[in-house]
Amino acid sequence: MARNSKRKTRRAPGEGTEWYDATTRQWRWRIRWQGEDHTVADRDRARATEERDRLREQLKKQVRITDGKQTLAEFFPQFQESIRRDVSDSTYRDYEKRYALYIAAPLGGKRLCDLAAKPAIIRRWLNATRDNYAFSSAKQARALLERILDLAVADKLIEENPARLVKPPRPPKQIPTDDDEEGQRALTVEQVDRLLTEAKRIDKLWSSARGLSQAAANAVRGNGTYVLYVLAVRLGLRRGELLGLRWKDVDFERKIIRVRQQVIRNDEGYHISSTLKTPSSRRDLPLEDDIAELLHHVQAKLGERASVKDLVFPDKDGNERDPQSVTRNFSRLVKRLDLGNFHLHDLRHTAITRWRTRGVDLEVAAALAGHEKADVTANIYSEKDMDRKRAALKQAS
Repeated sequence: MARNSKRKTRRAPGEGTEWYDATTRQWRWRIRWQGEDHTVADRDRARATEERDRLREQLKKQVRITDGKQTLAEFFPQFQESIRRDVSDSTYRDYEKRYALYIAAPLGGKRLCDLAAKPAIIRRWLNATRDNYAFSSAKQARALLERILDLAVADKLIEENPARLVKPPRPPKQIPTDDDEEGQRALTVEQVDRLLTEAKRIDKLWSSARGLSQAAANAVRGNGTYVLYVLAVRLGLRRGELLGLRWKDVDFERKIIRVRQQVIRNDEGYHISSTLKTPSSRRDLPLEDDIAELLHHVQAKLGERASVKDLVFPDKDGNERDPQSVTRNFSRLVKRLDLGNFHLHDLRHTAITRWRTRGVDLEVAAALAGHEKADVTANIYSEKDMDRKRAALKQAS
């Protein structure tokens, strides 16, 4: 009967046992650690020895080798459980959808230990994702995978996060044209003035629809959107935060606005949630006198509707307003004024860019915006502001 393997070579305790398996034509190493056997193999003897050395280092660092053999799909529910109380419902569902769309099929069946040992698997996946989806989608998918594997490292299932070894995808090179200015996100002072003037004119809480053109009268779909836009462009509040703002969160005496809840939209509709986008989103903002005066006007005009759910910007019955309706209202207004391809969220960009342009400290701006890290405020909102660039050149000349 033919022998399937060569004689095993026993070494000093802890070094393991080496042998050649003729059936698979591989060199194998077996290490016994804390009562469990761990095996590595490779057709090249030197690579098998390198794998043995890596395995020994992992065992010394108390990496749970056996648990690390679970697949990414098996581990994902553990990741979901770990973040459940730390992120908003909308972010939680966004992670779930992003995983299902970009990660589950190509990587879900891969074992954690295999991903950690071969970062090239993640590199190939990222290249394919970038080729088949938008750049932003590929970037977000990689960020999610990195966060999932961070937990695997923290749980000592793998020694190192392989996603961190793979560079994020670079944005595609684009040549901006006169008609499509790259990176335009903040409105100018003149654009904001035009927007707010027209918003006030067609807002039922501020003026009657009488005397308006048919187009303007048809655009009167909500109450208080004028002040909603003012708070967005002055305080940098997100859409959900604006719609979730309650009168009890507006402290006229102490001149403070507290951000404590938001209105979110999902597959089941929209509802109020006390979980904000990030822990830093729970913040207190200064209430300036002119804004306080506007809010007093809104409160008086709402009447009984203000007490239904205590919302500053309710629907016609006093309940929470559909976030999409506010977005549509803004889009119609921007289109009619021919302001360009701006979105409601760009009012928040405008607020933060103005703070930075006027010299507001970066950490203060981040606190006002509700960002967890100041570099988010710096990188996303300030790097392309032309006014600051012009001011810098003027000072240098």
